Amino acid sequence: MSGDDKVDRVVRDLKVDSGNADLGSLSDGRWFARIRGIDAQGHEGFDTVKLIEVKEGHWRVSYSTISLTSGQTVLSWIGQQANGQPLTGSNDSAVIARDEALTQVVATADKEVAGRGPRLSWGDLKPGVYFLCLSGKSGQGGTLNSATYHFEIPANWGLNVFDVMSSLQHVK
Repeated sequence: MSGDDKVDRVVRDLKVDSGNADLGSLSDGRWFARIRGIDAQGHEGFDTVKLIEVKEGHWRVSYSTISLTSGQTVLSWIGQQANGQPLTGSNDSAVIARDEALTQVVATADKEVAGRGPRLSWGDLKPGVYFLCLSGKSGQGGTLNSATYHFEIPANWGLNVFDVMSSLQHVK
């Protein structure tokens, strides 16, 4: 692990026997992992370098659906904490904007809809490309924000398209 993409300044050197490595103690920021395989005889393969971004308090959406229910655009999702555990919280809300920085806000949503899992109503959201960040209360009472996502409401929304599966796409 290094703070630079050339991996000149190594901050952590790990050798693992599985496809998993504990990187939980890394501080917030952009890190680069140089990864190479080692065969049973100890011969090392070629390097690959991957960017890893650590954002404290962020969680991610592992699955999402946008659906049209009684004329309302409704988002449902499954959240996952940074440690891989399911997100368990309540009082969810969202900020929906036209730009990635979330400065051109077009809607906020905090109206939870009854149903399985977390669900928010966005009202009568018009077709277009949007960005959003979800927020919720953790089990300990703190606020946790999701990563930023983009999604699209298709032009034929409500005419012949009523559901968009895996709708939220992580903004890199």
